[in-house]
Amino acid sequence: MNDKSAESKAIAQTAVVRGGYAREILSNPLFKEIFIKLKGDLLNRFRSSELNDEGERSNIWREFRNLENIEKHLNKVLTDGALGTKTLSQMDKMKNVTGIKT
Repeated sequence: MNDKSAESKAIAQTAVVRGGYAREILSNPLFKEIFIKLKGDLLNRFRSSELNDEGERSNIWREFRNLENIEKHLNKVLTDGALGTKTLSQMDKMKNVTGIKT
C-alpha cells in the first residue's frame, strides 16, 4: 500500500467513526428533545418580544441559527461517514479485482 492509499484509507476510516458518533447523537432521544425544547423556547421568546425590540429579536435569530448550524454540521459529519464507508468498500473491491493492496 502506498502512502497516498494509506492516507486515503485512514481519512475514510476516521470519517466512518465520526459519522457513527454523529448518527448516535442525531438519533438520541434526549438530543432530539433538547433541540425541540430549545427551538420552542426561542419561538416563544420571539412571540413575546416587542415588535420594536430589534436587539432581542436579533439575539433570538442568532441563537436559532446557532442551533441550525449544530444540526447542519452533525448531518455533514454523518454524510462524510457514509462517503467514507463507500470509499472503503471501493478500495476493498479494487484490491480484490487488481490484487493490489490499498
